[in-house]
Amino acid sequence: MKYRTFRNVLSLGLFAALGGTCYGCYACWHSSMAGEESAERARHLEDTRRAAMAEPIGPTPTVSTPAASTSASTTGTATGPRELDTALLHLVSTRPVTAKIKDAFSGKPWKVNVYADDGKRFNRAKVDLDRDEHDDESWTFNVDGSVERKVSSKDDDHYDQRFVLDGTTWRDPAAPVVAKADVAIIKGTEETAPGLRAVDTTMMDLLQSVRPTAKVKDATKGKSYKINLYADDGKRFNRAKVDLDRDDAWDESWTIRSPNDVERQVSTKDNGTYDLTFALTPSGWAPKAP
Repeated sequence: MKYRTFRNVLSLGLFAALGGTCYGCYACWHSSMAGEESAERARHLEDTRRAAMAEPIGPTPTVSTPAASTSASTTGTATGPRELDTALLHLVSTRPVTAKIKDAFSGKPWKVNVYADDGKRFNRAKVDLDRDEHDDESWTFNVDGSVERKVSSKDDDHYDQRFVLDGTTWRDPAAPVVAKADVAIIKGTEETAPGLRAVDTTMMDLLQSVRPTAKVKDATKGKSYKINLYADDGKRFNRAKVDLDRDDAWDESWTIRSPNDVERQVSTKDNGTYDLTFALTPSGWAPKAP
């Protein structure tokens, strides 16, 4: 009997010891896992913090260089039109004149204010390219149809660059470089004279050399562009249509009132809707004053 009692006590002692050992192992393992999870959370939070510090806050500022959206240049050579240029030129040519239009293109990344100081025509504009409340550009629309653009390249309200519009191309007036005209709509045609394209000089030659008839269809067979000529009075050509890429959609409509009065309407989207108008000047095409 005493032996059986001793055996039972010994068994209970061994069981308690083993149970304590197993619980101790479990507690150590659980503690180790919790420590690793805590360290992993700490590493994740630190990585997130570093990434947030490295990422720029807000949109990257637009650099105030000529024609930033198509062919940026700071060398003084001619640069092509930006979306902003096309939109602003279209606005001053078509919008009813008011003393001031504030934020004329709301929703765009750039802010434009347009002014008509005499209440009769828009004569200047201010452009804030990155909406930081600092004007990056100052535009002047002269009475003769010429357009001047002054640029603050450092975005500090100090205008240190000047460009003039030659056709639809910005040109540094101090640079001895012939500007490429109508970069956005030339579609590969070459320039043959200051401010003129191959299609322009071809048109001038046709108007002088072809005998007027009611209509001359495809007067430029074999060339990459198609020209139709019209003489509504049967005596002289007074109109023309130009399909620059022969896709059967007219890109340009010309009105020839006289050798010194030539107007060209342009469909910049090649959809038959003419949204820009230019007048021929001794230096090339210039946006027509409203």
